[in-house]
Amino acid sequence: MIERLLQLYASTSALVELFQQTLDIVRILETVSWHSEIESVLGELSNRLERQIKFCKDKRVKTPLRMQMHRPIPIAQHLPKFEKGYSMDRHYDPDHERAQANKLAAQHKKEKKGALRELRKDNMFLAREKAKVRKQKDEDYNKMIKGVMTVLEGEQGEQNRLDRENKK
Repeated sequence: MIERLLQLYASTSALVELFQQTLDIVRILETVSWHSEIESVLGELSNRLERQIKFCKDKRVKTPLRMQMHRPIPIAQHLPKFEKGYSMDRHYDPDHERAQANKLAAQHKKEKKGALRELRKDNMFLAREKAKVRKQKDEDYNKMIKGVMTVLEGEQGEQNRLDRENKK
């Protein structure tokens, strides 16, 4: 795994800083007695690390960090904006187009509510007029029925009176 990491970081200038501690640990591990195969692997790893680190130290050129050459960019400050004549009813939106869109949306909503209110009033008026017409028709019908019933009752009463006279 260390050899794979060496292959990955071989071209970077930070190889010495990355693998110097690893080389120190491998040297300490070499002092302990291991199986012959493990000792040979540790020896090869130690030699490879030493060669790679030496090559990197000879080859690399480190340039110190420098300050930026351009004028420093100021950090944006978001200070609150205070209005002397602040009103809760007024909307303070810096984006003019968005403010206009919101204003039109509010106006549309207000007009829509007004139109719905007018439609409801018209429907209620029409319903009242319809009820008046129906009530008038019912009254006329009841008057007609009452007149017919009066005439029929009168005739029935006359018929009953004639029947009584005939029986006597």
